[in-house]
Amino acid sequence: MLKEKILSVRGENVKKFNVQINDGAIVIPVTPTHVGDIKPVFELADGCTLSLDGDDFAAGVNGSVTDENGDKLTFIAKAVEWGNSPLGEHGVFGDPGIIALDGKYYIYPTTDGIDGWQSTLFHTFSSPDLLHWTDEGVILDFEDIPWTGGVMAWAPSAIERNGKYYFYYSGGRYGWNETGKDGGRSIGVAVATSPNGPFTDIGHPIVPAGTMRGQMIDPQAFIDDDGTAYLYWGNGGLYVARLSDDMLSLDGEIHTITPEHFTEGVFVIKRNGKYYFTWSEGNTARADYIVRWGVSDSPIERPTGSEILISRENARDPRIMCTGHHSILQIPEADKWIVCYHRFNIPTTVEVGEGLYAGSHREPAFDLLTFDENGNMLPVIPTLEGITEPIHYGISLSGTVYGQNGTLTADVTVMNNNANGSVKLVFDVKSRGESVYTDVRQLYVDNFSSVSFKVTLPVGEGIFEPKVTISAVDDDGQPVCRPLSR
Repeated sequence: MLKEKILSVRGENVKKFNVQINDGAIVIPVTPTHVGDIKPVFELADGCTLSLDGDDFAAGVNGSVTDENGDKLTFIAKAVEWGNSPLGEHGVFGDPGIIALDGKYYIYPTTDGIDGWQSTLFHTFSSPDLLHWTDEGVILDFEDIPWTGGVMAWAPSAIERNGKYYFYYSGGRYGWNETGKDGGRSIGVAVATSPNGPFTDIGHPIVPAGTMRGQMIDPQAFIDDDGTAYLYWGNGGLYVARLSDDMLSLDGEIHTITPEHFTEGVFVIKRNGKYYFTWSEGNTARADYIVRWGVSDSPIERPTGSEILISRENARDPRIMCTGHHSILQIPEADKWIVCYHRFNIPTTVEVGEGLYAGSHREPAFDLLTFDENGNMLPVIPTLEGITEPIHYGISLSGTVYGQNGTLTADVTVMNNNANGSVKLVFDVKSRGESVYTDVRQLYVDNFSSVSFKVTLPVGEGIFEPKVTISAVDDDGQPVCRPLSR
């Protein structure tokens, strides 16, 4: 079999955890906009050699692999553009909590890939555009938190308030905690001064096991328009309570507001004065795990309705299964919404279908969330493609470069979508890898405004195929968005 000779395909912008190796064909999912420029590396079994006829993987490359016995298998390797799974370069993760913070998007997920959900730590991932994701590293490790019992780091979410970042999560072994209460699963909170962490646990659960019926898991903090903060959580029952001003304890009565068909994974948003409650139904180890929604006039009252929002029944591809445990992102200052949910990893769990293995090898996915004219959430269509165009939060660049050798002209627009408006633009022209012209310009763009201008790049005569890159960087020289290039 081909997959016994070619073990994996990796490389920058290659979603190596989604590569499909079948007899006669290798499908290489790639971050959108990079399908034509990848340079994949093939990991071979011992004693095997590889031959490729070309490097245009967007069109398809014929290849062969020969083992130590001289047996040869041929194949075609083709790159395809997948917005989903966004973290496919980094691993498998479930229960994705997505939020916009400090000019970037962040995903706070459960670390997957361990049977029985025995994960012990949390990572976070950041992106300027929902396409390109950076692993910011471990932000919380249960080895440092005795009350958790060291395992089952599940279902986190994060929120910012008054310049601090609060990270809520599930922890504790089944049937165990230091108080001896039944259940064992508790909710903790940790604090940081950066969305990248590291986060410091406060030393005890904010919602201990046994507080209410069912498991104390799947927390989400929500801050209403009047500044009141709430914490939602629950498995088997949906609970909500006000949070204290410091976001570190519950403040007052716990309300039970369980809607129909509720299992777990609540997420609440507010739109046009209405509170939309969304939650998962079923078992995350099963292919038919789904998301439902209802609506309320109050953040602490039981929502009415229980309509299906995300289901494999609406998916465009039969390999999309277990479409649940989600979060919802509003693009800042716009009535544009993205739902981030998990599904069984493709292709690792496709043949398994369901069960504990598939349920602990999951991956996030993005698709659009839309509303009709009456404010009803419309069923989400789960896709393999997901988000394929960059959606910037913060500074973004657009424009074109044109002209002949000797003089090039750049028409550039800098848009500020609620970020620090001070930015440096770096213009760099290279020929055959050597820099032939560089210019740096300081710019300020008001929030929710844009500035357009034209720049002449005098690169000189006789320059062979100049490559132009225009980058926006902060005062430390770090990129703040995707560059323009020609």
